[in-house]
Amino acid sequence: MTDAPFFSVVMPVFNGARFLPAALASLRAQEPFPGGFEAVAADDGSADGSREMLEEAARDLPLRVVDGARRGNWVASTNKAIGLCSGRMVVFLHQDDAWSPSRLRRLREEADRTPGAGFLANDTAFLGPDGRQVGTWRPPLPPGFSPPERCLPPMIVQNNLSVPGVALRRELLERIGPLDESLRYTADWDAWLRAMRAGGVLRVPETLSFFRVHAGSQTFADFAVRRDAMRADLEAVLARHLPAVREVVPERAADRWERIARLGVEADLFLASAGARAPLPWRPFVRTAFRAGPLAFLRFLSVSRVVPRTCSRLRAGLRRPFAERDDPTPHNRNRQDRP
Repeated sequence: MTDAPFFSVVMPVFNGARFLPAALASLRAQEPFPGGFEAVAADDGSADGSREMLEEAARDLPLRVVDGARRGNWVASTNKAIGLCSGRMVVFLHQDDAWSPSRLRRLREEADRTPGAGFLANDTAFLGPDGRQVGTWRPPLPPGFSPPERCLPPMIVQNNLSVPGVALRRELLERIGPLDESLRYTADWDAWLRAMRAGGVLRVPETLSFFRVHAGSQTFADFAVRRDAMRADLEAVLARHLPAVREVVPERAADRWERIARLGVEADLFLASAGARAPLPWRPFVRTAFRAGPLAFLRFLSVSRVVPRTCSRLRAGLRRPFAERDDPTPHNRNRQDRP
């Protein structure tokens, strides 16, 4: 491990030719730092020239291009790439996202400064299709280190850590295990919660990564069929991690956080339905909001970051601003953002 690069960059790719050059350019632009990085790109059978772009980039980047899992599942391709990594920390860069030039250097500095932190997260900017910044995505956590009792309650409400904005030490990733390939919509959220349960999270309050929102990710033609699967994945995460919240906060507070988290599920489904122009699930949303109560509803608006995330999509000029959760199948992209 002493000869291993400090960072391993995991890149699941499928038909990402439109934005992949920008992602690779941001990787190429990283400022020097001790240890350097390697990248593993798992291409899941692209037919738009993405594979050729990756192989061309491998000529001047420490980039290894491999076949993806070929299962139409971004999570499986991500796990395959992770299994081929040798770095001391693992980071993720999807085909339509990007990093600031200083990201890896700053994360290395923060990791050295806080060696006990196994999970790091930085702030993220939203980019429109044209590369224009349309908002900022900040986790509902204070700067610096948050132990499980501080980070788990707000993070059980919504997945507010972007994939291009996290980093995990290899030993922590090995301890929590691979991403759950059965959770096609919430595998990242589940993994982040497992990491926080194992030792909290260190928030770096700097905008070091970029998450792109664009119309190409709005793949909701069969949303009426997939809505039940999305609900099942959301509720599976709550079932797994709400007990951990109850272990770190008083019972009354835990009950309140559970009501807020269940409101988060209904809000996700409501906004996704609106984005897909599907029938709106008014009744479960209103019923859950009523049960939560006005104070819990206000708390939900604060920790969910729904308002700034929605406004960012509106600024990007999207016709259907809420439809940002993709179906990560071979016919779509690798995105797994929540509405």
